[in-house]
Amino acid sequence: TNCVDKYSVERDSWRRVCPLPLQLACHAVVTVNNKLYVIGGWTPQMDLPDEEPDRLSNRLLQYDPSQDQWRERAPMKFSKYRFSTAVVNSEIYVLGGIGCVGRDKGQVRKCLDVVEIYNPDGDFWREGP
Repeated sequence: TNCVDKYSVERDSWRRVCPLPLQLACHAVVTVNNKLYVIGGWTPQMDLPDEEPDRLSNRLLQYDPSQDQWRERAPMKFSKYRFSTAVVNSEIYVLGGIGCVGRDKGQVRKCLDVVEIYNPDGDFWREGP
């Protein structure tokens, strides 16, 4: 789904906010400087078979709660899902995951042994250790 809900502690209630620009599953969400970052995942497009590599996402979406809007940021090098994330010194670390190898039809999904690090201030990714 692309639905996004926000919880208010003061009101003890939920409300719907600006939806994601696309439907995603198995993605990650982290916060840096009061903004949410939605990373990778896969798109549950009903017209694509499960093994279709185009379903995997390398997209990075930034949500600003003060503006209630999404913004596309620099994409990761690898499309992936089921990875781990952490924020260290205001940078986003994306570790491992399952991704597709190759660029042609019939790509193979495999566990990735890569670390990608995103710098929100410069809007760029670099390889990690």
